[in-house]
Amino acid sequence: MPKAKTSKAFKLKHYISQYGEKVFSTDGEILYCKICDVRVGAERKSSVGQHVNREKHKRGLQRIQDEKQVVQQMLLGQACPSDFPPQNSAKL
Repeated sequence: MPKAKTSKAFKLKHYISQYGEKVFSTDGEILYCKICDVRVGAERKSSVGQHVNREKHKRGLQRIQDEKQVVQQMLLGQACPSDFPPQNSAKL
């Protein structure tokens, strides 16, 4: 008995669920890599795997992680407890 063929849209949504909505998006016809700003051939699973393993994609992921760390460090640096004067509850 032959395998039931899955729809293209279903395959594309599967890739998105596998790699994350921050990495890929789709309109039901094409798979789009948000990291690299390119369309990815999704006819074969190996094509998507090759794209994810490319150096450009890995550098893009690293750049995003580095930007997140910088923002977190800036936020933590702004809200340091040493920036606030000590509270004296005895004056109440």
